[in-house]
Amino acid sequence: MRNPTEHFYNEIYSYYYSVVGRLISVALKGELTPEKEEEILYENSSFSGDLILDKLHVFNEWFLMSDKLKKIDDSHIYETDIECEYRRPVTTLEKRWLKSIISDPRIQLFDLGFVDTLKDVEPLFSLEDFVSVGVFNDGDKFDDSTYIKNFRTVIKAIKDGWALSIISENRYGEVSPIPYTFVPDHIEYSEIEDKFSIYGYSPGGYGNSIIRMGRVKTCELCANPANAQKYEEKKGKLTILLDEDSARTQNALERILIEFSHYTKKVRETEEGAYIIELEYVIGEEQELAVLRLMPFAHYIRVLSPDSIKQEIKSRISRQSQLLRIFSDI
Repeated sequence: MRNPTEHFYNEIYSYYYSVVGRLISVALKGELTPEKEEEILYENSSFSGDLILDKLHVFNEWFLMSDKLKKIDDSHIYETDIECEYRRPVTTLEKRWLKSIISDPRIQLFDLGFVDTLKDVEPLFSLEDFVSVGVFNDGDKFDDSTYIKNFRTVIKAIKDGWALSIISENRYGEVSPIPYTFVPDHIEYSEIEDKFSIYGYSPGGYGNSIIRMGRVKTCELCANPANAQKYEEKKGKLTILLDEDSARTQNALERILIEFSHYTKKVRETEEGAYIIELEYVIGEEQELAVLRLMPFAHYIRVLSPDSIKQEIKSRISRQSQLLRIFSDI
């Protein structure tokens, strides 16, 4: 248990520490002129550097700087009495925060070199302190050794420009009999599905492809084909209308903007007080966009375009209505 009197604030995080550390780093390079020092001290207009100036130069109470300026060419520079590069120590609070972060199974996908150093540190919080709503319960098995190996292989391929030789299963659970070549571009994580997907290009005639990481059975590095093209995302535009009453009484505009915070978007208000929201999305993700993100707002919004998402929303609402009538008759 954490001591109830423990304070989360620590003076080591203060602006004074970070500024002095930066001054020392610049001085070690022999580049700390009075002009550069003034720039560093006053780059934040709300901060006064008089205390630092007094302690460093006027009285030199901290014994961090030499007493005199050194002239090099036409410039005067401050010299520091520090001989090694400044590195701020990691505080106990930071260690506890890191211990909590690495308890997330997704972190284990990355090769961390400091895990053992935190074995005796009490975590700041646990995953049980959070409740996730609207998340599928069949997410990827992040602690599976094969999954971890495949994930790291994909990361290396993306960083170093390799292609991949992959054997995977399709949505029906059928495993491909022979490996195929795939050039990965990037990895995306779906918070709602709790799954990773690999975006890239398949030279075997499939073009742009998306592979679920959890469906990959084997994954090996191979030479990047000379004729391989780069993955290019094709974007579509979704336009929705939010009426004035919902925006005002249900706080719907704020909720929609939070839900789609990572999308490129434009919002404009109509003369009637309604809002038209335009979002860019990746072609091929219409169903996920409609089912997982738009359906919770179906009562407040009207999809103007495209027709594919509009029809998907209508179909979902129609099916829900039918189910409600069935259950009401039971």
